[in-house]
Amino acid sequence: MDASSAGEGFTVALASGETVTTRQILLATGMVDELPETVGVRERWGTGVHHCPYCHGWELRDGHIGILAPGGEPFAELRVTLLRGWSSNLTLLTDGSASLDRPARQRLEALGARIDERRLRAYEDGPDGGYRVCFEDGEELPVAGLFVAPSQHQRSGLAETLGCGLDTAEPNPAPFVVIDSTSGETTVSGVYAAGDLTGPAQSVILAAAGGARAAYFMNHALAAADAQAALTAAGLPAGSDGD
Repeated sequence: MDASSAGEGFTVALASGETVTTRQILLATGMVDELPETVGVRERWGTGVHHCPYCHGWELRDGHIGILAPGGEPFAELRVTLLRGWSSNLTLLTDGSASLDRPARQRLEALGARIDERRLRAYEDGPDGGYRVCFEDGEELPVAGLFVAPSQHQRSGLAETLGCGLDTAEPNPAPFVVIDSTSGETTVSGVYAAGDLTGPAQSVILAAAGGARAAYFMNHALAAADAQAALTAAGLPAGSDGD
């Protein structure tokens, strides 16, 4: 699929080969999670591997929670901060030497997280219905589940193709489409966006709300343009009562 500006609207080339023209576009193409390469993580994504403490913390409450943060990535402390309310048994798995300075280590330890810097071999189902982290040294660590903070990239290149502004500022984990916080319109007039591609706060209910909001303002803009055209055809200025 491809899209481009065409006069006051847009031309969209569909995968079927068909080309359509439209006055507005709503982007709701989502993001792609870039999961760690550890064997077994991708296979258990959504079952034994999670990303959102708000969505899955309850399921793992009071259990031993593993937090996979290769190298001690920037979001490790945030994960610990959010998960410690669900369990006091947290292990930060850095899959090798962590680039954590002493103050960072002290903060993590003060928050109740153990730091394990051993290399991971795999993530597997456990014998008791839980899971286990398998290290290269042959030892295993039973856990109730694993949390990761995957990087992301835009699922579609349409936003960039259309010239929409992208927010790449730190600490964003991905380039998100910039939208007006009220209408959902992007930096390109007539192009709106909703859902995960617009920011790191991602959930079904937020995506649905963003879509509803954008739809309202898109319809409002179309109705206003049609009304203006009708008034102009009638020789009346906008806002005239017809007298």
